[in-house]
Amino acid sequence: MTDLLTPVLSAQWGEDKSWKLSRYEATGGYRALRKALDMQPDELITLVKDANLRGRGGAGFPTGMKWSFVPQDNPNPKYLVVNADESEPGTCKDIPLMMATPHTLVEGIIIASYAIRAKHAFIYCRGEVLHVIRRLQQAVREAYAAGYLGRNILGTGYDLDIIVHSGAGAYICGEETALLDSLEGRRGQPRLRPPFPAVAGLYARPTAVNLSWALDRMHAVVTTSARLDPEDVVPLLHDECIAIHREDLEMSEEISRLGASLLHDGDGVLTHCNAGPLACLGYGTGQGPLFYAHDHGKDVHVFADETRPLLQGARLTSYELQRAGVDVTLICDDMASIVMRNGWVQACMVGCDRVAMNGDAANKIGTSGVAILAKHYGIPFYVLGPTSTIDQRAATGADIKIELRDPDEIKEMFYAEPKALPEVKCYNPSFDVTDHDLIAAIVTERGICRPPYVESLRALFA
Repeated sequence: MTDLLTPVLSAQWGEDKSWKLSRYEATGGYRALRKALDMQPDELITLVKDANLRGRGGAGFPTGMKWSFVPQDNPNPKYLVVNADESEPGTCKDIPLMMATPHTLVEGIIIASYAIRAKHAFIYCRGEVLHVIRRLQQAVREAYAAGYLGRNILGTGYDLDIIVHSGAGAYICGEETALLDSLEGRRGQPRLRPPFPAVAGLYARPTAVNLSWALDRMHAVVTTSARLDPEDVVPLLHDECIAIHREDLEMSEEISRLGASLLHDGDGVLTHCNAGPLACLGYGTGQGPLFYAHDHGKDVHVFADETRPLLQGARLTSYELQRAGVDVTLICDDMASIVMRNGWVQACMVGCDRVAMNGDAANKIGTSGVAILAKHYGIPFYVLGPTSTIDQRAATGADIKIELRDPDEIKEMFYAEPKALPEVKCYNPSFDVTDHDLIAAIVTERGICRPPYVESLRALFA
């Protein structure tokens, strides 16, 4: 029987150059990985459950159960994030492990990632401990060189990339959702639940697909440069940022030009939410044709919905248009019908966060209602966005997940006092989906798509 005090994780810490791959392999390292890869992911999860393996934190939560919480029917990418920040005051466990036997952590990450079917893993480490980060990065490079990471690991067909991330180092980042926010480049602070991290964790925003598109491009630079020193990767990331910036400017210009071609001199145009220079680059997308038309001598009058509950239209759109000299009138969202009925609107133009392959388009909440009104009054409804917003994995709008936001945005925001009782339930979706049969055209930088969208959108990628 094994003595309860027999060291496991620390068993090799006292050996000479214990952090080297050769030493780790000599003491049985990566044998567990080979065994795990011979199993199916679900079998591996069951094995860990049956072993009653638990975390060493205060909760002692069963590891296999945590793995099983990750939904396998979710089409979005899955990420494994390891908290190696050592943020708990007075503790010293993560740093010694990564200094002495970093391959122990790397092997465990590969096994866990395989079990939950993740293709990318992140190790969140405190940026202050440079010696630890360098040793960890070296271990990751050794694992890539040995075939334990990268494409087709050990000939099994499984792919995995590991990124070592240097965090700002803060106690709050010990909380899992605060750590995720920090990893995404935001201030570390706990998120509201639900959704829970196993369902919507890193890069979880499901609606705005072009954001993940840009992140994926940056991530690809890192993963393809995994064998380079970090200081050599930074210029590559900078170059990719500049390339994305330049492409966005060109994209914005072309969308704006094509969108303006749909407008006539003297047209009234209704817009909803904000897709102008403050939200995008250059002219923007949904608002771009309005600026472009104005700059090229077309007389257009714009009705800007306030866009409840965050009032992007009132606070941003009307501001941008007014400062640019465009004739703009701000209206409440529920006034769209009357300005259409009065004959003051000849076109509706909105941006988009995601477009399905049948032409269904997700945009800020309230957009669908505008499209329905426009259909009733015989007004063309145009959606404008780059091809990066077209999700080729989404067949219809039913495949687009809609984010729910804090109820207090409805009950309290922009009010001196709460306007509703604290216990009143609220439904606060950020976006809605406009059915493709309400959309007259979808304007992209590659051209104007018209129904049937199944054919015209597919042609963009031919």
